[in-house]
Amino acid sequence: MKADPVPLPIHRVKNPAVLKVTGADFTGSIFLRGQRKGWICLYTCAVYRAGHLKLLTLMSTKTFLDSLRRFIGRRSRPSIIFSDNGTNFISADNAFEKLNWDVISKYSSAERIDW
Repeated sequence: MKADPVPLPIHRVKNPAVLKVTGADFTGSIFLRGQRKGWICLYTCAVYRAGHLKLLTLMSTKTFLDSLRRFIGRRSRPSIIFSDNGTNFISADNAFEKLNWDVISKYSSAERIDW
């Protein structure tokens, strides 16, 4: 059997800067000291597979946007961010579903980020 290779999307093959094409995802909840919960927001480069982790102690739109702002300040503004809106990861407590996507969409539009 011989199958033709599936062509990659153009943003994955044109050699952008590291983390310009980024994916965002959450881990499942983790337990911190003092019986508190936390979540790790994982930002990954879709081209070079570099990673950036941020610990969130509260799952809210504000803390996610703060995490995104810190990521942008530290690494640079991505041109595209991909996420799965929490549909595949039930163990992550549907983290992305808890976020207010209207607010996130307005912020990312102001920052010229395609989501």
